[in-house]
Amino acid sequence: MLYVAIVALVIGAIALAVGFNTEAGILGKGIGAVLVIVGLVAGVVSTTYSQDAGQAKVLVDKVGNVKGYDTSEGMSFKAPWVDTIDYNIRNQQAIFSNPSNTAEDTLGGEIDITDANGVAAKADLVVRYSIKPDSVEEIFREFGDQKSFESALIVPEVRSVVRAVPSSYTTLEVLTQRPKIESSILEALETKWEKEGVIVDSVSLQDIRYPEDVKQNYADAENSRTQVTKERALLEAAEVKAQQKIVDATAEAEANRKINESLTPEVLQLRGYDALKHAADKGNMIITDGSGTLLNVPATK
Repeated sequence: MLYVAIVALVIGAIALAVGFNTEAGILGKGIGAVLVIVGLVAGVVSTTYSQDAGQAKVLVDKVGNVKGYDTSEGMSFKAPWVDTIDYNIRNQQAIFSNPSNTAEDTLGGEIDITDANGVAAKADLVVRYSIKPDSVEEIFREFGDQKSFESALIVPEVRSVVRAVPSSYTTLEVLTQRPKIESSILEALETKWEKEGVIVDSVSLQDIRYPEDVKQNYADAENSRTQVTKERALLEAAEVKAQQKIVDATAEAEANRKINESLTPEVLQLRGYDALKHAADKGNMIITDGSGTLLNVPATK
């Protein structure tokens, strides 16, 4: 924009000078005035810029010298010979996914992984990160603009970490412990990026795809495990039931033993008297042969 301003002002000045020094200079004066106005506007535009929250600008002069950075919101001023390099520093996404899952901010395709059992799989994930405002200038010095920064740092290091972490987990663990693997990836990236001024906000494993035969083997193992659990529960229930029967039988035997022990001759004789009295109360006649044998003869009318 600075060059536009300079060119417009120079040509406009020449046009005005020609217009004032010729008899038919109305056209020259008009063209010159317009060009001068365009040059002034372009000059003002070249000294101002604005940015939203979550953005940063690195200030670079025409020969490539870094003149600082700005993270303030709203309108700001700069020297007309200084350009601004834009960076988005908050809530950035690095998406790595299957080619069929297209997205505008996809940085790379699915990532190949190998678990501790040597079984290969493919993973899709999203890494959310932010850039420390006071690191923007150093990041620009080292990597250039944001696209170059993503290509040179974010993409290769995410791929490196995601390939390395699952190698310490078995196939079963990879399939069943996704949150733990996500946490391990996040911690590894935090360690790598701490000195780079990059903050890891979150890591989300969207999908882990094993070959169909591996998934089928896992499903069969899960079904077997479920069946074993079911059979164990049934066995435990049967054992409890059998134990209860033993307890009941033992209690009944003990009760009978105590009853038998309590039936002394005196008790039996007393119960016999009770029986005679009970029968007599109902009008029955009791006949005995004197040996202790009783015959209950119902009374008749």
